[in-house]
Amino acid sequence: MFLDLSWNHVSGRASEIFKSLSRCTTSSQLESISLSYNDLSGQLTDELGNFQNLSYLNLSSNSISGPIPKSIQNLSLLKILDISNNSMKGDVTEVHFTNLSRLQELFANGNSLTLKTSREWLPPFRLHVLFLDSWNLGPELPSWIRSQKYLEQLSISNTGISGTIPIWFWNFSYLGLSLVDLSGNQLYGQVPRIVTAPSAVIDLSSNKFTEIFSFATAGEDV
Repeated sequence: MFLDLSWNHVSGRASEIFKSLSRCTTSSQLESISLSYNDLSGQLTDELGNFQNLSYLNLSSNSISGPIPKSIQNLSLLKILDISNNSMKGDVTEVHFTNLSRLQELFANGNSLTLKTSREWLPPFRLHVLFLDSWNLGPELPSWIRSQKYLEQLSISNTGISGTIPIWFWNFSYLGLSLVDLSGNQLYGQVPRIVTAPSAVIDLSSNKFTEIFSFATAGEDV
């Protein structure tokens, strides 16, 4: 069952909306919920974790506040999660992602969330798209990104990352990302020759780089 109420005037507390949905006799059959571009406010609660058949959840462009409930880990079938452009705050830990091994696309940009994971953390998911703009990720570039071998788009602008970019990240760019956005951070130092797809967008603006670097498209001699 697919529920799409995006671009309407649905208002009220997000927690109450999900409580109402959970009372429906067909709630256990819901595979897709889109409530983007509405007027939802308040915090998400553990009620969210009851929708365990969801593969798609879009709550973007509302006014949802507070943290992401840890019960989101119960959505083990989730492939696409979009909570972008809300007013969410709080810590996001490894626990939140414990069972999200099928997650492929994560859009969480435009929130003030803080990611707290260990340096040794290996996520259970294999993402194709990752947008965490405006999160607090710094001061170091998260090393777990290195494990995301299938990434096609990576956007982590304005996330408090500072220092030099590790060599592994530039080797990582050889994998053919179509978008890399590291803008609005405090990065400096030398950027080596980057090999990208011909149509790739590489945004390193509003940092502190001083070295001149060059680009090559895949297939050129490096």
